[in-house]
Amino acid sequence: MAKAKSSAQSSEVRDDNNSVAIEGIVKKVNYEGDKMMSYNIEIENKTPNGKAIHTWVDVKQFNASCPIEVTFEKGDHVAVGGRLNTESYEKNGKKYYSLIIVAEQIKEVK
Repeated sequence: MAKAKSSAQSSEVRDDNNSVAIEGIVKKVNYEGDKMMSYNIEIENKTPNGKAIHTWVDVKQFNASCPIEVTFEKGDHVAVGGRLNTESYEKNGKKYYSLIIVAEQIKEVK
């Protein structure tokens, strides 16, 4: 299986109001040349009664803001730090919006 490359080993914290950090399991990796990669990461939370709730988060990594150096693949446990961003697309003549994380730090959790 091909491995995705990623990096961002720094532990700097953003000092603005648009920062987010998540930890989860890589479910899908998409390569878009050497300049950008996208990941789908699954996060599991528990309700007060112990029921698991799964959320899938889209993460985009641009080489300019988070150099692509370390490798990740489906099933890896990762921590991501970055900023929230919106994207839009059209489907059947209707415009849709989605919220994504633009990665500034990605590291494997051992």
